[in-house]
Amino acid sequence: MTRKIHTSHTKLSLIDLINQLSLPVMYNGINKLKVVNNLRDHLLYNKNTKLNTNNWKFKTYNDILSFLRDPSERKVFVLTCRERNLLLTTARRIHGYVANGCIIERTFYKKEPGQLHIDALYVSLMGGDIPTCRRAINKLNETLGPDEKYDMVVSPEVKHAIDIKKLAKCSYTPCFTCKEGSFHILFD
Repeated sequence: MTRKIHTSHTKLSLIDLINQLSLPVMYNGINKLKVVNNLRDHLLYNKNTKLNTNNWKFKTYNDILSFLRDPSERKVFVLTCRERNLLLTTARRIHGYVANGCIIERTFYKKEPGQLHIDALYVSLMGGDIPTCRRAINKLNETLGPDEKYDMVVSPEVKHAIDIKKLAKCSYTPCFTCKEGSFHILFD
């Protein structure tokens, strides 16, 4: 009986698994189906082979197969294209409200002022992984008082990526030093 790899695992997550475990599986220049087939064939052929210590805590290739048979843990909540487009449109409306000086008469919310609060809650709960939504809620939070702030729900993977970007941004910031005195420059 051949074990299938669950379709919720993305090509990038499979490639990440292959690289971290140093598996001799080809993945360059081929589509996800071929990567899945190559990985499955390799794991089935070597299913009782022992693995070195790794971050995944797999001991044999059979453990990897049982892990890949189950749905991906990262894909617990996935937005459809329609939901994502609705989130982006709502975030742009919130951003427009903030850009217009928080004057409700100049925005889409002039007919229903209470809708702004509902939209901000919706975007903060559902759009934490989308940069446009995070930016809109952060700008809205800057205009609100401390008791009225909206907390973004961000997945751990995106939060980790944001933290890495912040660290990189801090480390690449040039430090300006000012030196006083007279200096002689010679050109040869």
